[in-house]
Amino acid sequence: MSRDELLDKIRKIQALAERGVDGERISAEKRLVEIMEKYGISWEEIDNEEKRLIWYSAKGKDWKMLIKQLLGINKIRFAIIESTDRTKRAKRVRDYYQPRRGENVVMECTYSKFIELTTAYEIFQRSFDEHYESFVYAFLDKNHLLGEADADHEPTPEEEKRYERAIMMKRGIERAEINKQIEFIK
Repeated sequence: MSRDELLDKIRKIQALAERGVDGERISAEKRLVEIMEKYGISWEEIDNEEKRLIWYSAKGKDWKMLIKQLLGINKIRFAIIESTDRTKRAKRVRDYYQPRRGENVVMECTYSKFIELTTAYEIFQRSFDEHYESFVYAFLDKNHLLGEADADHEPTPEEEKRYERAIMMKRGIERAEINKQIEFIK
C-alpha cells in the first residue's frame, strides 16, 4: 500500500471517528490511533491534503436537488454532468473519469471532505426516500385515491411508523379540487 493510499484509508477512518455513532465511533477512534502510531503518521500529514476533482454517481429520488444543497452549504465547487450533456466540458470530464453511465456530479474538494459529503448524502437520501414514500401515501389518501385496505393484513412496526408519518403529512396537504368542465345532461 502506497503512502497516499494509506493516508486515504486513514482519512476515511477519521471521518467515521468524527461522524460515527456510539460503538462505531469509538472503534474508529481506536483504529485511527493504532494505524497512525504503527506507520508514524502525524495529524499535520493527514490534514495537509490537496483539493482535487472527484467523480460521484449520485442516485435516488430528486438527487440533484439534494446534492446541490449539500454541496452548496459546504461551499464546494461542483458540476452536474447529465447523460444527455454533449458539451466539450462534459466530454472532457467523461473522458477523464470514464464513468459507467447516467447523470453524475464532479466536485472539487479534499478526499476526506468527499467521504464526509458522500456519507452525509447517502444518509439524507435514504431518509428523503422514506419520507417521499410517506408523502405519496398521504397525498393519495388525502385525495381519496387509495383502494380498500386488506382487512386480513396485520401491519408491521415499520409500516405502522410509515402510516403515522403519512397521517401527520396528510394534515398539511390541501386536497386537490376537480371542477368538472362539462355537465352531462341525462
